[in-house]
Formats: sequence, C-alpha cells, structure tokens
Amino acid sequence: DEEQGGEDSAAQLKYLRVHGGGSDDCMGISAAEVMVSSDNLSPRHDQDEGAMYARRGVFNTGIVFLKHTKGAKKFAEAWNAHLNAKEGRYARLTSDQQVFNAMAREEGQWPGLSPHVLPAGFPTTRVLVANGLLDGSTFRLGILPVALFNPGHVYFLQREKLLQTMPGAEP
Repeated sequence: DEEQGGEDSAAQLKYLRVHGGGSDDCMGISAAEVMVSSDNLSPRHDQDEGAMYARRGVFNTGIVFLKHTKGAKKFAEAWNAHLNAKEGRYARLTSDQQVFNAMAREEGQWPGLSPHVLPAGFPTTRVLVANGLLDGSTFRLGILPVALFNPGHVYFLQREKLLQTMPGAEP
C-alpha cells in the first residue's frame, strides 16, 4: 500500500527516505521480490559492490523473505517444485539451499545472474535478475546486507577473529 511504499520503486524510495532512519543499508534492495542472506564474508565488499559482490558467492537460505508479489509467489511455487523433483537438474541436489542457488542462476553460466537496474537516487543495487521459475520468467532477487543479516557461521567466524585479539578471551 501507499503508506509503506507499495510496489512502485519511486514510492518505495520516497517511503525509505522519510521513514528509513537515515540508513542506506537496505535501500538498494527495495525492488526485490525475494530476499536472501549471503555466505560472503566481507561486509566492506558487500557494502561497496552490493549485488555484484554477492552474485559470485553462495546465497544462504537461513534467512529468506518473500514480498507479497506475483513474482515471489511464482518463486515459492517453483522452489517447492524443484525441491520435490524426482528427475532432472534439481533431483540430485540435497538441500533447499543448493536448489535455491541452482534455480537462481542460468544453467551452465557463472555467475548466471545480472544486476537489476535501479532508478536514479538509489545506492548500489542489491538486486539481481534471477531465473528458475516454472514458466521460464525471471524474478528480482535481493541480497540482504552481510553486516546486518549474517548467517550463524559468518557471525561465529567474525567473532572468533575478534576474540583472538582480546587478551584472555576464549572462543
């Protein structure tokens, strides 16, 4: 709806500028229909390069958000179908995360994802054009900022390094 920015990118930008608390960390993701965390380890590269950094890594399905859009609904249906595949490209994959990563990328391509172009005024894009829908169409995949949405093992590795610099601390 209009109060929360709706589906229109310009309305979302206006909403985020008014209500976003001055942080640009998530502005570049507002055009996404599906959002996921990343296993990438560098918050600095993630902040500087956004989706261009994330597309070279593994998406972590420990955190997945779906917007209430047709594209997100089609994504959920396709993910479920691919998870339950008995033959073909997805049948050999053993986890929801492997299926998610395979379906988002163009088959046989690396990284197999292109950036979604955002309107002027947005920071670095955090959105990729992803594949894998049952009808062959694409969806907008947003990569959540590593510094704000890090999976457990990323958090642990970052904290372990911090503890190593603290006298008397044990991991």
